[in-house]
Amino acid sequence: MLPYSRTIGEDEELWVCSDFHLGHDREFIWKVRGFADSARHDQFLLDNLRAHSEAFLVQYPGKKLVILHLGDLSLQDPGGVRARQFFDLGNERVRALTTPGNHASGLADLAGTPYEACILPEQGSLIIACDGKRQGYKNLIFSHYPLLRWPEGANGVICGHCHGNEACLNLPGKGGSSELGKILDCGVENALKHSKRSRCYFPIGEIQRIFQQKDVH
Repeated sequence: MLPYSRTIGEDEELWVCSDFHLGHDREFIWKVRGFADSARHDQFLLDNLRAHSEAFLVQYPGKKLVILHLGDLSLQDPGGVRARQFFDLGNERVRALTTPGNHASGLADLAGTPYEACILPEQGSLIIACDGKRQGYKNLIFSHYPLLRWPEGANGVICGHCHGNEACLNLPGKGGSSELGKILDCGVENALKHSKRSRCYFPIGEIQRIFQQKDVH
């Protein structure tokens, strides 16, 4: 049984991102992502999501947006100040959610606040997004960590944690797409690389197109 599940409604769009590490002032985070310092790194990620979500709402006035962050949102974040900046992207039509991952600094400080409802309930939560009327949403599992196995019938796993390191996804079978299924690392590094630095997230439609390719790492 999955720890948590959520159905994406017909009137909702889903974007997936992971491993923002807001406030993590180490060069191996922000420098390898192409930024001059941690502050510019953090501001770009939040501004990128804000600009794209605002454009989405204008383009699709009848739709809502779910931004699903798969863990390691912020580090060294007393009071969850940086995490709040991510959650504050939300409004009546945008829902910004996260799961703790293995770096959950600051999220515990948000217990008892309205932000608590935006934090999925368990570290390493699995989320399955299903809508039988839309093929792209069917039987996909979302997790901070890449999985060695998952329920039969799942079409693929979307994870973070690996920071673009393909060795992290070197599971049994060719190219990480053995009889277990397919795995996609949707962390910031891969999102920036895949979009040529235009966005820090993967739209669900793009995830579906990637999964239709022969091999997914």
